[in-house]
Amino acid sequence: MLSLEQLRRRVGELNAEEKTDFEIAAILTAEGFRTTRGEEINKIAVCYLRKLWGIRANRAYEGGHNRQRWDDGTYSIQGVMAAIGVHKSTVYFWLQQGLLDAKQSAKGTPWKVALSEEQILRLGEYAQQRRPARQREERAVPSVELVEILICHDESKFAAR
Repeated sequence: MLSLEQLRRRVGELNAEEKTDFEIAAILTAEGFRTTRGEEINKIAVCYLRKLWGIRANRAYEGGHNRQRWDDGTYSIQGVMAAIGVHKSTVYFWLQQGLLDAKQSAKGTPWKVALSEEQILRLGEYAQQRRPARQREERAVPSVELVEILICHDESKFAAR
């Protein structure tokens, strides 16, 4: 029979591997861990156990916020905001429109946004323009100018636009 200490250690190990609570639950179930009632462990149980044992979620925080730049060189939402000088709603708009090269490992996890230094400079210049027309335009459809700034090497991403 598996002990509570083994379970605590295993949850800590999997969390350190940056697994989500859902992934941890699936692994623990596959390894034979069960609840006291003999049921499979689910993500809610993993979350509860992490909190009980003081194991933080696998998110890297600095002062209560995501780091501005990740170890792989990508930016968090806060990092994009700081680098370009825009509001987070603008960054989320660009994400929603598919204009930024960004990924999440799972729903609800921090974004990782890839930006070149040239894109940061050009987007910063674009953001400094105080044109009412640009503000209205941003809410509806990304401008041609903005799309040109954000195009990296993959123009097929924008072919359907």
